[in-house]
Amino acid sequence: MSETRPETELDLSDYLQILRRRWRWAALGFTVVIAAAIAFPLLQADIFTAEARVLVSQSEAESAVNSQNQNTSFLSRSLANEISLAEGDEVQTRVADALGTDVDAIKVSVSGEDLSDVLRFRAEWDTAEGAAEAANVYAATYVSIKREQSATSIDAATQLFNSELETLGQEREEIRAGLVRLETNLARATTDGRISQLQRDIALEESRIAPKLNLIDARISAVANAIIDLSLSGELAAVGSARIVEVAIPPLSPSNTPLSRSLALGIVAGG
Repeated sequence: MSETRPETELDLSDYLQILRRRWRWAALGFTVVIAAAIAFPLLQADIFTAEARVLVSQSEAESAVNSQNQNTSFLSRSLANEISLAEGDEVQTRVADALGTDVDAIKVSVSGEDLSDVLRFRAEWDTAEGAAEAANVYAATYVSIKREQSATSIDAATQLFNSELETLGQEREEIRAGLVRLETNLARATTDGRISQLQRDIALEESRIAPKLNLIDARISAVANAIIDLSLSGELAAVGSARIVEVAIPPLSPSNTPLSRSLALGIVAGG
């Protein structure tokens, strides 16, 4: 006994019959979608995209931490901090002044490359030259501010070290104050008995204060070396805290939806 097909079930032949009866409506819908797909990119204003790349160098402190903590999360946090700086008000205000436009008109996005210290400055503009200029100005402004901040932080650290060095010198003088008085009295002594007594007192005082002086002298040496290192770092920071490794060039074609892709999508949607 053959199975009967439910009256509500349609097969391919039924769809073809419906299409033959209503092909005009199908053709109209297909035409409308294709026309919209063609009109959409034609009516859009051209948008050009250009990109500049900046290599960010870590500070001495960051490098020391990073050498003990080579993991993805640390690198991500470090680069996220640089992105926050690049997207900050100070950078955007300087860029707006350099380009002669409002801050809201700047269409530049900043992103980081995975597992590297490189920032990408991607600019969108209505002209190819404008996109390249915006990306380059933004990248250059970030580099300038980054170097300024590095130099400022090094100057502040140097001042702190100099202040500590002065404090250590004063502490050293206070510890040696009793010894200095004994040495002064020895220079003024005239009798052999007095001289012998003062020499014994001086030897005892030197033994008593020697551990304290050794600690202070070691710290003074460490601070002095740190100041020298910071001085060298300051010279390097003037040129090396961040640098442009790839300048943006004017793109050859717009980056918004091309006609070919829009038409292909329209054919699919229309079908």
